[in-house]
Amino acid sequence: MKINTLFAHAVPADAPKVRFGSARRYHQMTFTERDIKESREAFERFDRDRSGTLDLWELRAALQDLGKEPTEDELSMLISAVDDEHDGEVDFEAFLGLIDHLRKRYSVDREDVETVSAFVAMGGNPDKTGEINTEKLKSVVKDYKLKINIEELLADIDSDGSGYIDYEEFKALMGSD
Repeated sequence: MKINTLFAHAVPADAPKVRFGSARRYHQMTFTERDIKESREAFERFDRDRSGTLDLWELRAALQDLGKEPTEDELSMLISAVDDEHDGEVDFEAFLGLIDHLRKRYSVDREDVETVSAFVAMGGNPDKTGEINTEKLKSVVKDYKLKINIEELLADIDSDGSGYIDYEEFKALMGSD
């Protein structure tokens, strides 16, 4: 199984979760038991010398399995981001931290791209500037026969009543905030 399957599946709300994370980490990671099992299998597959850690070259192989061709500098930066012991190697918990970091990074990027695309489709600009006319939003909801109370949503989002919403308001409307 490739590591990128960990990034692709959504975690069901009722899935059992296990928290990881040392006191030195800025956040707690949440993984399902399945995530942990798949991560352990991937970790062990790339830990070629069976040292219990991944060095620079083993991590490179893992990332190449994901279709990435990281430079030595990129690898060093990734390792230093999760290497609490500063020994240039990644143990299993740090590997989970790396997966968590990559999963969140790609998730946020994907959501942001989708939100920006929708913003542009409605009349905004790709650089997140500009505004969308709320009448256009109402028209889309009506045309697609969406069962949402757009008037109520817009009243909450367009607090100044200008009839236009910017990117941040649109993002909040789309639930990406």
